[in-house]
This record gives sequence, C-alpha cells and structure tokens, in this order.
Amino acid sequence: MVVHSQREAAKPYTTDRVILLQDWWYDPASGHMRDVLSPGVEDAPIPNTALMNGINQAICLDHPDRKCTTVKAAALPHLDVVPGERHRLRFINAGGFAWFQVAVDEHDDLQIVEVDGTIVEP
Repeated sequence: MVVHSQREAAKPYTTDRVILLQDWWYDPASGHMRDVLSPGVEDAPIPNTALMNGINQAICLDHPDRKCTTVKAAALPHLDVVPGERHRLRFINAGGFAWFQVAVDEHDDLQIVEVDGTIVEP
C-alpha cells in the first residue's frame, strides 16, 4: 500500500510501480538472528539469494543437500517501459538482513526524487 502525503504534488508519471526486494534464506531466520546478535559480530549474514517481487529461480543441482523440486520456472520480473515517458519506480527493501544496490540497465538518466518518504532534490 502506498500512502500519499497531503503535501505531495501530483507528478507527471506515465506509470508508478512498486518493486519489492528481499533477501532469501534456506535456513530459518532464528539462526541468522542469533549469529547477527552474537558478541563481536559487525556484519550481516550474506543471503543465499534474493527475490524481486517474490520471484527468483534456482537450479536444483546447485543445492544437492536440500530438497529441491524442479518446477516450471516462473519468468523473472521484467519491467517494460516506453522510451520517452516518465516512470516512477518505488524500490522497497522487504528483506530481513540484506541491503541492495539497484541499477537499471540502459537507463543512465535516473533521478532519485524521494527517500524513505522524504522528498529530495533530484
């Protein structure tokens, strides 16, 4: 759910899309929390993989010690945008431990307009 501020001005975007990013772990979070909160630990654990809008793909042969069922792979997320139009992308880190570095292929002219609900100068 996107909550708009009363002070938020209307933006001339053709589309407004939400992209959820999250870390994905094969082991329960309780073990990671214990590891992260241990004395002397300053780094977060590295996730096994990541999900974009809840989707990723796994190759079962890469995980011989885990139960893995080969299923028809879901298509990886793909954002079709029309050249010359303005599109707002709302990246949300819904992960537990990891941070993400985001890049959009073939789009050098990206402007950050808001961070954590605070409007910023592009």
